[in-house]
This record gives sequence, structure tokens and C-alpha cells, in this order.
Amino acid sequence: ILRVTGSGFRPYAAHCHDEVECNLVMRGTAAYLMHGRRYPLRPNALIWLFPAQEHVLIDPSPDLDLWVVAVHAPRLDALLPGCLDPALLARDPPGHFLRPLAGVEAGRLARLIAEVDRDRPAANGFNAGLATVLLRAWRLFHIGDPEAGRALHPAVDIAAQLLARRDPPPSL
Repeated sequence: ILRVTGSGFRPYAAHCHDEVECNLVMRGTAAYLMHGRRYPLRPNALIWLFPAQEHVLIDPSPDLDLWVVAVHAPRLDALLPGCLDPALLARDPPGHFLRPLAGVEAGRLARLIAEVDRDRPAANGFNAGLATVLLRAWRLFHIGDPEAGRALHPAVDIAAQLLARRDPPPSL
């Protein structure tokens, strides 16, 4: 679990990782570029990212504030035995995994994440809390309204991918 803020945001190049990642936006705006689409992040947005999905976070506003919950994909089955939707185990499931949440639900999820984050020193409590966070976030994702992201013009997509692969990212 990690809290990312606009002031502490460090730009990354496009990347993949072995974790299943869930982001909850508290304040501010940004966007993910992924699979030739731009996924706008606004307050109360919940987005899931999977291991084989190359993505890059772009355009973070100075007030960006989001929670990042990431779990090493092979640990999911042990953390949530018998509770997993097959999509959570997929490396690149089909579909779009961005949902705006109701403010009340986003607030409850944020408080749960913060509470579990405070329990990090107690490994058993942290793991149980992490399982609860993941299950709650997945349930909220499924009751939210789908937000598919906007397709990019192919030339914009190519330019964005070229810029995103530079490490360090180019300056303005």
C-alpha cells in the first residue's frame, strides 16, 4: 500500500510489473495511457491494472492524491483462497477496469485502506486487512458504472508510447 501525491509524484516510463494494482483517486486528476487508450483519473475513480498491461501515469495535477494497493500476482490465490474472480488472476484480462465510485463508497474504501496501512507492522493483521481491501475494491468496481476510456488517434498513441519509453522521461 502506497499513498501517492502530486508533490511526491515521480514520473515513470511506460512499464509492466508482476503485481495486480488497484488505484483509488482521492483528489486531483491524472490519466493512464494503456492499450492505445487514455483513462482519465478524477476524484473517486477506481482503476485496476494487471501484470501484462503496459501503462504510464501522465498529467498528474499538483493536488493529485491517490492510494495504490499492489499485490504480487502469485500471492493473490494464497491471500484470497477460493474468493477470486478469474479476471483477477489474468495477466491482461479483456475489458476496461476504470470505474467512478460514489463519494460515500470511495470514502469508506479510502478509510479502510488507511487503516490497513497503519497495521503494516503486524503482518497477520496486515495480510487479513489487505485481503479485505482487495475484496471490497473488487466488489465496488463491479457495482460502479463502466468508464471505458477514450481511444487515442494512432499518431498520438505512437508519440505517447515513444515518449513514455524514454528513461528518464523527457522534460517539457
